[in-house]
Amino acid sequence: MAAIDNIILARDQIAVNLAAETASPKPSYSIDGEAVDWVTWAKSQQDRIEQLNRTINAMRPYVVTTRQTL
Repeated sequence: MAAIDNIILARDQIAVNLAAETASPKPSYSIDGEAVDWVTWAKSQQDRIEQLNRTINAMRPYVVTTRQTL
């Protein structure tokens, strides 16, 4: 498995977890002085997905096409 495949798999797994959690979001709460904030957690997961997408795009080959106009 190539490195890009591992990154794609990680991104997809995070997306699945985020989708499952957003189906029935939980309220923010505090346990023994430790705060768990749903909105912050969801935002961090979205940020991780965006970062992984940028990494995936940077690793993929690309072609630059130019056109000369007369």
